[in-house]
Amino acid sequence: MFISATFLYGECVNGDCINGRGSMLFENGDYYVGQWKNGAFHGEGFMIYHNGDRYKGTWREGKKHGRGEFCFGNGDRYNGGWRDGKPDGKGTMIFANGDRYTGDWQDGSFNGQGTMVYANGDTYRGNWKNGSYNGKGTMIFSYGNRYIGEWREGKPNGKGTIYDPAGRIIYSGLWENGEPKKDKNIKRR
Repeated sequence: MFISATFLYGECVNGDCINGRGSMLFENGDYYVGQWKNGAFHGEGFMIYHNGDRYKGTWREGKKHGRGEFCFGNGDRYNGGWRDGKPDGKGTMIFANGDRYTGDWQDGSFNGQGTMVYANGDTYRGNWKNGSYNGKGTMIFSYGNRYIGEWREGKPNGKGTIYDPAGRIIYSGLWENGEPKKDKNIKRR
C-alpha cells in the first residue's frame, strides 16, 4: 500500500484518511476534507491552506486533477480544468485587480485560444503561448484603437494592422518586437 508523504505530517481528525472519506489537519495548518485512496487525496475534496488559499474540486493521487475552483488568499480566483496540480484545459481566472482571462490553459499557463478583458477596458482575443499573446489575435484598446494581426511574446510581430476608433487604417504592414518595421509595402494614413 502507498501512503503519501503528506499523510506522515498530519493527523486524521475524522473518518478514513487512507481509503474512504476523512478530514486531516496538517502540521503547517492546512486542512483537507474529502475522499482518499491509498493515503492520498483522490476524488472530491476541499483544502483550506494555512496562507488563506482554498481549493474545492477533484483530486488524483494527491494532486488537483479534473475540475475545481482555487481561491487565492490575495483575491484571485481560478475555476476550470486541472491536470497534475496545475490549471489545464478550459478555465477562467478572475484577478483581484479586475482583469479576467477565459480560455485554454496548459501546464498552468494561458495556452491556445483565449480572451483577456483588462480592468482598464482593453480586450485581447486570440492565441496564447506560455502566458503571452502569440500567433493571431486582436487587441481592442479602451480608447478605441484596435490591432489585428500576428503576435509573438506579447508584442505585435509579423503582419498586422492598427485602426483608429473610426476604423481607418493607421498602419498596415510588418511589425517587429512591437514596432512597425520599415518596409516599402507599408500603408500609412
